[in-house]
Amino acid sequence: MISRSVRVVGLLALASLPAYAKSSDKELLKHLRTNVPECGQFEQSRWLADFDMHLNSRGTFQRQTDGLIWQTIQPVQSQVVLSENNPDLPLGYQAILPIFNGLLVGNWQSLDQYFATQLSGTVENWRAELTPRNEQVAAQLTDLVIEGAAQLERIAISFGDGDRMDIRLTETPCPTPVETQ
Repeated sequence: MISRSVRVVGLLALASLPAYAKSSDKELLKHLRTNVPECGQFEQSRWLADFDMHLNSRGTFQRQTDGLIWQTIQPVQSQVVLSENNPDLPLGYQAILPIFNGLLVGNWQSLDQYFATQLSGTVENWRAELTPRNEQVAAQLTDLVIEGAAQLERIAISFGDGDRMDIRLTETPCPTPVETQ
């Protein structure tokens, strides 16, 4: 069984970019494909139903050619590198990696087998509601909503066990690479 943290990162991977839309949404979909933040900060609020409590965290993310670095800064420091070239990547992450990599290159159709997507709004204010159509995904989550303006700004996930997660993303400039001598 995949742990809750693996499930969350997997779902974040799926939710990182809006899913495939109907042809009437072509302009919005084109905008979303080309306006994905490379780097940013996140603030995450998780409601854990079993414990009747909120957990808040914050950190940074950076997309790279072969994956994503998701680094939590508070309340604890941790880093996950989602990449095919990461030999230490846990099995649960390995399972979602092909889907995640498809999203990083703008392959919106890859989500179509997992979610029915209702995309609405304009390039200045959009919303995508993803309803699980795959039994395994539906067993894990009941609702997935992503929203934004110029770029992805919010991910809201409701899990089948009563847990909820709300993630706010803010684009930031990517750090300048440090030159080694």
